[in-house]
Amino acid sequence: MSTPNPFVRASSNEIFSPSKHPEWHNKLFIIRPNYVEMVTFKPEEGPKKIVNSHVVILDLIAPDGLPTVISGAAIGGAGIVPQIENHLGEAVLGRLGMGQPQPGKNPAFKLETNFSDADAELAGRYIQQFPLPPVPTPPPPAPVQAPQAPFGGPAAPAAGQWGQAPQAPAQQQFSPPPADVWGGVNAAPAPQAAASAWGQAPAQQPPAAAPAQWQAPAPAAPPAPAQQQWGQAPPAPDPMAGAQQWGNTNQPAPAVAQDPQLVAFLQSRQIDVAPNGVPMSNEQMRMIASTIPQ
Repeated sequence: MSTPNPFVRASSNEIFSPSKHPEWHNKLFIIRPNYVEMVTFKPEEGPKKIVNSHVVILDLIAPDGLPTVISGAAIGGAGIVPQIENHLGEAVLGRLGMGQPQPGKNPAFKLETNFSDADAELAGRYIQQFPLPPVPTPPPPAPVQAPQAPFGGPAAPAAGQWGQAPQAPAQQQFSPPPADVWGGVNAAPAPQAAASAWGQAPAQQPPAAAPAQWQAPAPAAPPAPAQQQWGQAPPAPDPMAGAQQWGNTNQPAPAVAQDPQLVAFLQSRQIDVAPNGVPMSNEQMRMIASTIPQ
């Protein structure tokens, strides 16, 4: 009764990359692909597909007397990778053979697909005695390198190491603005607007007041009455003083806040404090009162 064959054959007619170990030629290999990853060896060549595998060379005996084992072997190349990348987690059996030479290239190695029943029996005994280890978990992808900052621009953040949180770029420190510069309580009027920080839009300032020549003129103050000299009789009140302007005869004259004591004193001397309906100013009443003997 023959032992069931647990192995699959590698894809045929595929060329894999040349090996640097010629002593492996025509040896019987068990290759168990673990996972596929992209690795960059030379930046100018870009990333390459690598198949991480557990490898056993059955008929290449190591110094310890057991078949040679290579754990986590990184297998690359355009030949052997297509043969094993579609058999992740499976045991691929085959003898390492030499491919056909190509112009300008060394002959490539490949897995021969016509292994014998004796080869399968030998591999089966090894698996029973030394079970293959569990398939390892693929490592997380490497962190992406930060792009190079252009000359004169802000420095790009450094790429953090694996397992470390990326450091936030240091913020530029600025001096605090003057107190109440943005219109706070008890703000002192600044002679000019504060300059905005580099790269920031200037803060909107309140609209400037219109020039004085475009504002409504302030009402002219009434001329002060002439100062009366000592010993002179007070000037007679102008009968037209305080009269309404021409065309506004229906508008009453503006009321004048008179000193009640002056009004009472002058009225006690039979002096009209509102001639022609126009109240005297306090200054006029004081000048008249100064001429009346006490």
